[in-house]
Amino acid sequence: MSWPQKCIQTYDDNLHLAGKTTATIKYPLTPLFFISQKVQIEIELSEQATFITAARLENEDTLIPATESSGGRSSGIAAHPLCDNLGYLGMADKGKPYSEKFKAYRKELSAWAESKFTHEIPQIVLAYVDQKTVLTDLEQAGVIERGAPKDKIEKLMVRFVIQKENGERESCATCESLFRAYEAYYLSNYKEEENDLCYLTGDTVPIASNHPKGIYNGAYGAKLISANDNTNYTFRGRFSTGDEALCIGAVASQKVHNALRWVIANQRYICGNRVFVAWNTQKTDIAKPWSLAMDEDEEEAETDSFTMPEYQEKLKRYLNGQLQALEKVDRDVQVMSLQAATTGRLSITYYNELDGDVYFQRIAQWYGDCCWFFFRKEKGKETVTSPKPIDIVRYAFGTERENPKNEKVKNKKPGKYIDVNEDVLTEQMQTVFHSILDNAPIPNHIKQALVTKCMCRQAYEKGHYSQLMRITCAVLRKYYKDKNKEVKMELDNQERDRSYLFGRILAVAEKVERSTYNKEEQTREPNAIRLWSAFVQHPMATWNTLEELLHPYYQKLNPGSRMFFRNLISEIVSLFREEDMADRNRQLEDTYLFGYYLQRRELFKKSNENENNEIEEE
Repeated sequence: MSWPQKCIQTYDDNLHLAGKTTATIKYPLTPLFFISQKVQIEIELSEQATFITAARLENEDTLIPATESSGGRSSGIAAHPLCDNLGYLGMADKGKPYSEKFKAYRKELSAWAESKFTHEIPQIVLAYVDQKTVLTDLEQAGVIERGAPKDKIEKLMVRFVIQKENGERESCATCESLFRAYEAYYLSNYKEEENDLCYLTGDTVPIASNHPKGIYNGAYGAKLISANDNTNYTFRGRFSTGDEALCIGAVASQKVHNALRWVIANQRYICGNRVFVAWNTQKTDIAKPWSLAMDEDEEEAETDSFTMPEYQEKLKRYLNGQLQALEKVDRDVQVMSLQAATTGRLSITYYNELDGDVYFQRIAQWYGDCCWFFFRKEKGKETVTSPKPIDIVRYAFGTERENPKNEKVKNKKPGKYIDVNEDVLTEQMQTVFHSILDNAPIPNHIKQALVTKCMCRQAYEKGHYSQLMRITCAVLRKYYKDKNKEVKMELDNQERDRSYLFGRILAVAEKVERSTYNKEEQTREPNAIRLWSAFVQHPMATWNTLEELLHPYYQKLNPGSRMFFRNLISEIVSLFREEDMADRNRQLEDTYLFGYYLQRRELFKKSNENENNEIEEE
């Protein structure tokens, strides 16, 4: 199926949720021919159409009936048929002539209220607005300032609540009978001779001439489907009208846009100027490729995985549970990303449909391969887990910057943070998602960007560099796994890879010097760190320099520690192959990071210092 057909299926499968919210669904599915608007004023009326009270709201999302014209209005006059802003329903005071906007509003409202598909709410509202006391009532209720300028109040959106004689309150935003009445009324306005073939359903039905906007809040006016440019661009001589290019039924268009808006509102992941969603037509709360919420369950949160086997088992159990939840429903999973190139146009930058088995298998493969040791501050422990895709991109292409004191930058707290260009973030995130969902190898340019950043150790504060190192090792592990090379997550004392061995030597050199520091010297960088970049580029020549610099520190160690470190270096050197000795000064491969990290981790585990704090600090 295509994405519009999947959206139609999503709407049909969840029709019972139209206009409703639940514990897991914050935003309701929009009924047909309704739109969601942010409302600032609520007016309460009696069944006799008398004003009771009014209240000011804080931009509360509200479902209101709309027409094709009003649902996509950006300029000109196009009134909603029930709830609208004060520019349409409140500017006609007693003794003053009807404004053009009020005339348009009353025409739409009265047509519905006087039709055979009417409902008590539009009838009551019509009787009330005909009294032409809306502004006066709102001023007396203290909702708007008396004599407030027109430009300050005309865009305030109003909704209505009816208080019945039995004391119950019925809101136009949640009344299911109102939803059904308006849908029937709206469809009755189409003439049978105007019906045409819907390209999505294959049925001859009323056709939509203007499609809804506002698919997601970040680009509220942007449209997915539009053909309003009839000169020189849109049709290029191929068609005479928009309907010849694309003909979609009114109901199909509503279902497509309402379902997509609903999925995005409840499941979206916004990154830069792009929004990502993943859903099943009958189950929207499925595992997402951008973040696995495996610790949301309280029981799971108490059983953290501290080893690779435990992490793999936890990942398998979580995704199997997700897959079993799809067994009784449509198993396909849809993944989509959208971007508003302009304020008026919305584009789909990625779309894929995957069988549930394949979808969860690919997520499991990515998160199972791309993992490393990470420090969890809230638990005070190190655990095996996977970095979030957004953190991979941030550290690969971002720069550490200082956030000014007492001033928030991009919602960051004062202090240093990793800043990345929004366009770069957006594009690279989609690249990572492509790697996850399409089972593609992790891109070399992302891997290389992280490895290069690791050479610039002094460009980061310790906490950020620690995170960069862990993320890089996780990505490298995935990179080599894609090449059918397994990377052990424990120190391999038999590994004879030249770069791995030099990485181990670098870790030992760092530990030798740090072992002599007192409390005041803990922030001082060892020579191994200051010569890091040179060591990677010319390992043997730099090691000769480092070895000379280590002599004073050896003298400060007790005899047992001195002997331990020297013997360890001798053991590592003995593992070099004879052929490697001929070109010992060649630049190191990225596998040196595994040797460095794992050797350093092993050394700190054996020390009497606080293992986790020390590892995290660096």
